[in-house]
Amino acid sequence: MKETLIGITSIILIVWAYLFMPLQWRRHKDIERGETLIAKVEQYRAQHFRLPENNEIQVLEQLGFKKNKLGWQPAYQKQDADSYRIIYADGYAAPFLYWQSDEKKWALTAQ
Repeated sequence: MKETLIGITSIILIVWAYLFMPLQWRRHKDIERGETLIAKVEQYRAQHFRLPENNEIQVLEQLGFKKNKLGWQPAYQKQDADSYRIIYADGYAAPFLYWQSDEKKWALTAQ
């Protein structure tokens, strides 16, 4: 009985620690790659005085975005003339990791 209680408590603590771990620790590789892509998009903006369009496949590939069977990973979405999003949509259900250029921070989206 005592071992079972210790085991259940251990599992709960591990899950709790993972859920409250900083986002930067859990998604380190994605954020690191995303930062590289952000730098390239910003460099493109400085050179061409505009953001790449969502349908400019060759430009996005040159910037380092990759397309696989599920689409772009991560996805690039131009919001308007001055802002864009980079989204890691892992699967079909939220939360998704994203970067919003207006906010200049990584976050999880609920949709």
